[in-house]
Amino acid sequence: MRYYIITGASRGIGAGIVRALLQPGNMIFALARNENPDLLKAAQAAGSELSFHRVDLSESAAIEPLLSELFGRMDLQRAEGVYLVNNAGVLSPIGPLETHSLEEDEFHLRVNLLAPMRLTAGFIGRSQKFQGRKVVANISSGAAQRAYFGWSSYCSGKAAVEMFTRVAGLEQQQADWPVVVYAIAPGIVDTEMQDKIRRTDDTQFRDKPKFIRYHEKGYLASPEDAGRALAKTLDDPEIRTGDVLDIRDY
Repeated sequence: MRYYIITGASRGIGAGIVRALLQPGNMIFALARNENPDLLKAAQAAGSELSFHRVDLSESAAIEPLLSELFGRMDLQRAEGVYLVNNAGVLSPIGPLETHSLEEDEFHLRVNLLAPMRLTAGFIGRSQKFQGRKVVANISSGAAQRAYFGWSSYCSGKAAVEMFTRVAGLEQQQADWPVVVYAIAPGIVDTEMQDKIRRTDDTQFRDKPKFIRYHEKGYLASPEDAGRALAKTLDDPEIRTGDVLDIRDY
């Protein structure tokens, strides 16, 4: 049995990853604010175990009890592997830094940075004695490497995700049975986040015309294609703990 914990799993890239993993022998814990009935039907048809767990990742105190519940359902003595995909994320607030409220920035960083950090920490701590394959994949963005007008929270949060990935990977090099922790940017994917970008006021996000062109020219990958590509990286033996990658390099 292989166990997968996937955040933001009800739609977009997260749903694409879940769909790619629906096969016998896989047990998937889908973390999201809402269930996806179509994925549940697909899991039943594929002979895969899928359960949704409703959680608001901005509520940091909910993460530890949830991890305890999920690991309590795993039989690690018979498992082949255990995986965590930190995919959930938000884009707002959008606009110049001085227009953000404290509450908006705090919410953003709790979801995009603190939740992946705490999930990764809890995952590592609970799997220390497990000698099978252990993987944490943090979904990053090109915005981690490039500054965009109006995206101070998003760019900063994703850059921080990549750095904590590097540090966690460095630390895992000293572990007896290390977790492979890596970050990977999924490219430009046709998700609700992209739709929100195209509807943003031009004065709040100056690169809006470029993203509209991406959509009009068909440059956006589908969530299903992106999910399949990302799922394949979970067992790539060439990926080393601490790596920061871009799916377009594959």
